[in-house]
Parts: sequence; C-alpha cells; structure tokens
Amino acid sequence: MNLLRPLGRLATLFVPFLLVLAALFLFKGDGLIPVQGKEGWRDLALVRSLVLDQDADLANEHQEIRRRTGEAPLAPPSLGATLILLPSFWIAHQVAQDRVPTAERATGFSLWHQSSMAYGNFFYAGLALL
Repeated sequence: MNLLRPLGRLATLFVPFLLVLAALFLFKGDGLIPVQGKEGWRDLALVRSLVLDQDADLANEHQEIRRRTGEAPLAPPSLGATLILLPSFWIAHQVAQDRVPTAERATGFSLWHQSSMAYGNFFYAGLALL
C-alpha cells in the first residue's frame, strides 16, 4: 500500500507538466518553438558547435546568430546546460535530416534544432518535478 502513495504524488506533479507540453502542440500547431533570449542562443551555439563542428570555437556560431537576431549572444556558455542538452539536439538533428531543407539543416539553426533546446529544458524540468 505504501508503494502507491509516491505514485499519486508523482502524478500530481507530472500530469500538469504533460498538459503544458500538450498545450504547446495545440496552440502552436507544429509544436516547434524558436529560441528566446540571449541565453537560449548562447546555449544553442555551444551545443551546435560540439555536435556539428566537433569543436568549441564559437566564432561561426556567433556570426550566424548576429545575422539572425542582430545581437551577439552572451558569453561564455554554461557547460552543464550544454552537456544535458546534447542528446535533445542530436535527436533533433537526426529528425531534421528528413524534414528540413538541406541548406537550413546544414547550419544547425533550423526551427527543429531550436525547438530541441526548449524541449530538452522541458524534459529536465519534468524530471525535477519527480
């Protein structure tokens, strides 16, 4: 009987989290979320550099971000956030192979890649609720 009590608590915390994710798809349509704020671009730059360029030189990422937003991202990026977001970016890159035009997919800045950062953060926020 005591084993079921924590599950009730988990459901109480996790169900609203899942409802928020479902609402994103309902209100957004495609469920893709662009990067917001300088911190988001900063984290995307390092994750993208590690996965696609396989280095930590952010010069080309900062140049692309300036072209897209008109601003330079904050520096330096957080290594912890980068490491936990690597899997979601890598998965998004694999999914983007079929769904994103080649020129945009090659940059790693497509809406699929940007959304991976948001959903990676949502995933870890959900884990924190558990």
